[in-house]
Amino acid sequence: MIAAAALGLGAVASSCWNSQMRRTILWLAFVACIPCGHAQANPSAITLDQLFSICESRSVSEAVSQGDRLGWQRSSEAQLDDWRQSFVGYNGGSVEVVGWRRGEPERGDSLQFWVAEGPNSHKACYYSASDAAGLLDALSQRIGKPDSLDKNEVVISAHWKTGSTEVYYSQAGAGALVNISSR
Repeated sequence: MIAAAALGLGAVASSCWNSQMRRTILWLAFVACIPCGHAQANPSAITLDQLFSICESRSVSEAVSQGDRLGWQRSSEAQLDDWRQSFVGYNGGSVEVVGWRRGEPERGDSLQFWVAEGPNSHKACYYSASDAAGLLDALSQRIGKPDSLDKNEVVISAHWKTGSTEVYYSQAGAGALVNISSR
Protein backbone atom coordinates (compact mmCIF):
# COMPACT_ATOMS: atom_id res chain seq x y z
CA MET A 1 0.00 0.00 0.00
CA ILE A 2 2.86 2.36 0.83
CA ALA A 3 4.55 1.45 -2.43
CA ALA A 4 1.31 2.05 -4.38
CA ALA A 5 0.86 5.45 -2.72
CA ALA A 6 4.45 6.35 -3.48
CA LEU A 7 4.06 5.24 -7.10
CA GLY A 8 0.86 7.27 -7.43
CA LEU A 9 2.48 10.28 -5.82
CA GLY A 10 5.49 9.88 -8.10
CA ALA A 11 3.30 9.72 -11.21
CA VAL A 12 1.19 12.75 -10.24
CA ALA A 13 4.14 14.87 -9.26
CA SER A 14 6.47 13.73 -12.03
CA SER A 15 6.33 17.08 -13.72
CA CYS A 16 7.46 18.81 -10.52
CA TRP A 17 10.04 16.39 -9.15
CA ASN A 18 13.16 15.25 -10.80
CA SER A 19 13.96 11.57 -11.34
CA GLN A 20 16.28 11.49 -8.31
CA MET A 21 13.43 12.45 -5.96
CA ARG A 22 11.14 9.78 -7.49
CA ARG A 23 13.83 7.12 -7.09
CA THR A 24 14.34 8.13 -3.45
CA ILE A 25 10.61 7.88 -2.68
CA LEU A 26 10.33 4.50 -4.42
CA TRP A 27 13.38 3.22 -2.54
CA LEU A 28 11.95 4.38 0.82
CA ALA A 29 8.59 2.75 0.04
CA PHE A 30 10.35 -0.50 -0.89
CA VAL A 31 12.44 -0.48 2.31
CA ALA A 32 9.33 0.17 4.43
CA CYS A 33 7.73 -2.99 3.01
CA ILE A 34 10.63 -5.32 3.84
CA PRO A 35 9.81 -7.45 6.91
CA CYS A 36 12.24 -7.52 9.82
CA GLY A 37 14.54 -10.52 9.68
CA HIS A 38 14.28 -11.49 13.37
CA ALA A 39 10.56 -10.94 14.01
CA GLN A 40 7.99 -13.10 12.31
CA ALA A 41 4.60 -11.58 11.54
CA ASN A 42 2.73 -14.53 13.02
CA PRO A 43 5.11 -16.90 14.82
CA SER A 44 3.97 -20.44 15.56
CA ALA A 45 2.58 -21.64 18.85
CA ILE A 46 5.04 -23.44 21.09
CA THR A 47 5.16 -27.24 21.09
CA LEU A 48 5.62 -29.27 24.27
CA ASP A 49 9.05 -30.38 23.03
CA GLN A 50 10.06 -26.72 22.64
CA LEU A 51 8.57 -25.79 26.03
CA PHE A 52 10.41 -28.56 27.86
CA SER A 53 13.63 -27.89 25.95
CA ILE A 54 13.59 -24.29 27.19
CA CYS A 55 12.38 -25.16 30.69
CA GLU A 56 15.04 -27.84 31.14
CA SER A 57 17.84 -25.39 30.27
CA ARG A 58 20.64 -25.25 32.83
CA SER A 59 21.14 -21.48 32.50
CA VAL A 60 19.51 -18.33 31.20
CA SER A 61 21.95 -18.21 28.28
CA GLU A 62 20.99 -21.76 27.28
CA ALA A 63 17.29 -20.82 27.55
CA VAL A 64 17.91 -17.75 25.37
CA SER A 65 19.49 -19.96 22.71
CA GLN A 66 16.47 -22.28 22.75
CA GLY A 67 13.80 -19.59 23.19
CA ASP A 68 14.98 -17.27 20.45
CA ARG A 69 14.33 -20.11 17.97
CA LEU A 70 10.59 -19.66 18.61
CA GLY A 71 10.55 -16.42 16.63
CA TRP A 72 8.60 -14.75 19.44
CA GLN A 73 9.34 -11.20 20.57
CA ARG A 74 11.86 -11.17 23.40
CA SER A 75 10.85 -9.21 26.51
CA SER A 76 13.01 -6.17 27.19
CA GLU A 77 14.88 -5.67 30.47
CA ALA A 78 12.48 -2.82 31.25
CA GLN A 79 9.47 -5.15 30.76
CA LEU A 80 10.99 -7.69 33.17
CA ASP A 81 12.26 -5.20 35.76
CA ASP A 82 9.08 -4.96 37.92
CA TRP A 83 8.79 -8.75 38.01
CA ARG A 84 12.48 -9.08 38.90
CA GLN A 85 12.25 -6.57 41.75
CA SER A 86 9.14 -8.24 43.20
CA PHE A 87 10.70 -11.68 42.93
CA VAL A 88 13.93 -10.59 44.64
CA GLY A 89 11.86 -9.06 47.46
CA TYR A 90 9.93 -12.31 47.85
CA ASN A 91 12.77 -14.80 47.35
CA GLY A 92 15.58 -12.96 49.12
CA GLY A 93 18.27 -13.67 46.54
CA SER A 94 19.27 -12.66 43.03
CA VAL A 95 17.50 -13.81 39.87
CA GLU A 96 18.32 -13.89 36.17
CA VAL A 97 15.25 -13.89 33.91
CA VAL A 98 14.41 -13.89 30.22
CA GLY A 99 11.04 -13.88 28.52
CA TRP A 100 9.25 -13.99 25.19
CA ARG A 101 5.82 -13.00 23.93
CA ARG A 102 3.69 -14.08 20.98
CA GLY A 103 0.63 -12.11 19.90
CA GLU A 104 -1.06 -9.17 21.55
CA PRO A 105 0.11 -8.20 25.06
CA GLU A 106 -3.16 -9.00 26.85
CA ARG A 107 -4.27 -11.95 24.71
CA GLY A 108 -1.14 -13.66 23.44
CA ASP A 109 1.15 -16.35 24.76
CA SER A 110 4.14 -15.62 26.97
CA LEU A 111 7.05 -17.59 28.37
CA GLN A 112 9.54 -16.68 31.10
CA PHE A 113 12.54 -18.64 32.31
CA TRP A 114 14.56 -17.77 35.41
CA VAL A 115 17.35 -18.98 37.63
CA ALA A 116 17.12 -17.83 41.26
CA GLU A 117 20.02 -17.79 43.74
CA GLY A 118 19.84 -17.41 47.49
CA PRO A 119 17.88 -19.13 50.25
CA ASN A 120 15.30 -20.56 47.81
CA SER A 121 17.55 -21.23 44.81
CA HIS A 122 15.82 -22.91 41.88
CA LYS A 123 15.18 -22.62 38.17
CA ALA A 124 11.71 -22.28 36.72
CA CYS A 125 9.71 -21.68 33.60
CA TYR A 126 6.29 -20.05 33.39
CA TYR A 127 4.17 -20.44 30.26
CA SER A 128 0.89 -18.58 29.71
CA ALA A 129 -1.16 -20.03 26.84
CA SER A 130 -4.07 -18.11 25.33
CA ASP A 131 -5.54 -21.33 23.87
CA ALA A 132 -5.27 -24.32 26.20
CA ALA A 133 -7.12 -26.77 23.94
CA GLY A 134 -5.46 -30.16 24.40
CA LEU A 135 -2.65 -28.86 26.63
CA LEU A 136 -3.63 -30.83 29.76
CA ASP A 137 -3.96 -34.04 27.74
CA ALA A 138 -0.62 -33.43 26.05
CA LEU A 139 1.08 -32.82 29.42
CA SER A 140 -0.48 -36.02 30.78
CA GLN A 141 0.76 -38.00 27.78
CA ARG A 142 4.27 -36.60 28.22
CA ILE A 143 4.61 -36.72 32.03
CA GLY A 144 1.99 -39.28 33.03
CA LYS A 145 -1.11 -39.14 35.17
CA PRO A 146 -1.12 -36.01 37.40
CA ASP A 147 -0.42 -36.55 41.12
CA SER A 148 -3.41 -34.31 41.73
CA LEU A 149 -6.19 -33.17 39.43
CA ASP A 150 -9.07 -30.87 40.33
CA LYS A 151 -11.81 -29.88 37.91
CA ASN A 152 -14.78 -27.64 38.64
CA GLU A 153 -17.01 -25.28 36.64
CA VAL A 154 -14.40 -22.51 36.67
CA VAL A 155 -10.89 -23.92 37.02
CA ILE A 156 -8.94 -27.04 36.14
CA SER A 157 -5.69 -27.59 38.04
CA ALA A 158 -3.14 -30.38 37.95
CA HIS A 159 0.20 -31.11 39.61
CA TRP A 160 2.99 -33.54 38.79
CA LYS A 161 6.18 -34.24 40.77
CA THR A 162 8.96 -36.25 39.17
CA GLY A 163 12.23 -36.29 41.07
CA SER A 164 13.24 -32.69 41.78
CA THR A 165 10.92 -31.28 39.08
CA GLU A 166 7.38 -30.07 39.68
CA VAL A 167 4.84 -29.12 37.03
CA TYR A 168 1.74 -27.08 37.86
CA TYR A 169 -1.10 -26.58 35.38
CA SER A 170 -4.03 -24.22 35.85
CA GLN A 171 -6.77 -23.45 33.34
CA ALA A 172 -9.60 -20.93 33.50
CA GLY A 173 -11.70 -20.56 30.37
CA ALA A 174 -9.64 -20.87 27.20
CA GLY A 175 -6.34 -19.81 28.81
CA ALA A 176 -3.89 -21.84 30.87
CA LEU A 177 -0.72 -21.42 32.91
CA VAL A 178 2.06 -24.00 33.18
CA ASN A 179 4.84 -23.65 35.75
CA ILE A 180 7.80 -26.04 35.58
CA SER A 181 10.37 -25.75 38.38
CA SER A 182 13.29 -27.68 39.81
CA ARG A 183 15.78 -27.30 42.62
